[in-house]
Amino acid sequence: MNILEQILEEIDQKIEKAKELMVSCPCDRLDVIANETAEAFIEAYKECQEIICSHMEDEPVSNTDKLDNGWIPAEIPPKTNDYILLSFSNFSLPLVGRYGADETGGHFIWEIVTEMIRVSVTIYT
Repeated sequence: MNILEQILEEIDQKIEKAKELMVSCPCDRLDVIANETAEAFIEAYKECQEIICSHMEDEPVSNTDKLDNGWIPAEIPPKTNDYILLSFSNFSLPLVGRYGADETGGHFIWEIVTEMIRVSVTIYT
């Protein structure tokens, strides 16, 4: 099994975990927000799966910056402002975020946006 297939399996597990967190009978606005957040995660995971599947037939790209397991370490930042899959050793769920840089340096940004709230977390490396 190649690394992309392993990632797809991990994403499937994360989708199932997000589905388990959904409230089946929401009784207040917080339950609705929790469900919207879980649905946003599920949608983001599915988009990641589609992107990965679209590249499964591509020839592997040689990249000396990648670790043996195919992941690029945080010390080597992305060159674009595209959304990327963030995975941390001390956090069980992968996140969809982006990399940004300003006068203080580079950092990863994870955002949740619903109709009622916007949460932005900056993760410094």
